[in-house]
Amino acid sequence: LAGINEETTSTRRQARWMERYHELLEYKRTHGHCRVPQNYKENPKLGLWVKTNRAWYKDRLNGQEDFIGCANVAHMTDERFELL
Repeated sequence: LAGINEETTSTRRQARWMERYHELLEYKRTHGHCRVPQNYKENPKLGLWVKTNRAWYKDRLNGQEDFIGCANVAHMTDERFELL
């Protein structure tokens, strides 16, 4: 059962990550950039998500390949990092 719960949690985490990513794409379509304020009132979770992913990106640039420690790393392509 532990393996099933971990798999379900990982799947949910990946789904949430993709949801925020699509929200970021919509933000960019609307605002013309991806500089989401940390305290973005219309979608506070998106602001926090962008802040977190920017920190992971910075760690990656500094050579910390294990910067994330979760399944979402597979979603972080160079193209997606560049959006941040």
